Amino acid sequence: MSNKKFTPKLNTISKDPLIGEAFSIAESIYDLLPQLPTDERWETAGKLRQASNSLLFNIAKAVADSSPTGGEYDWSNARKEAAGLLTMYRFADKRGFIEKDASLVLKIDQIIKSIDKEVLDAHKRAEAYYKHELAVWEDKYDMWQKLNKEMAK
Repeated sequence: MSNKKFTPKLNTISKDPLIGEAFSIAESIYDLLPQLPTDERWETAGKLRQASNSLLFNIAKAVADSSPTGGEYDWSNARKEAAGLLTMYRFADKRGFIEKDASLVLKIDQIIKSIDKEVLDAHKRAEAYYKHELAVWEDKYDMWQKLNKEMAK
């Protein structure tokens, strides 16, 4: 039987560097929103605002997740929001709605790379947990089979 323990992974949320980066990105996005034309307030500006908020929200949820299997979902959502944010930022630049800030593009690219690492780590933790759980059930099944054979004698 596997003796591996799966203790919760508890991170200090306020000191997590990815949350700090997401805050910085969200603040930068909010600072550029007044540059957008008023007729883009509900579309492009809304999508940029929503994506930056959701990026921050999903990273916080992923960092705070203490279960061995739950992180993949929130990290995946954070990655999607980062990709959406980067795409809408590039769109706003191409349409001439904003003046492009290359350092912001690099920050978003970097946070996507960091999220990718977290996605892979969360997947490995979940896979190890599922293997552990399967081993526990296999041990119980083996004991049940032995007991049944003994009782059948």
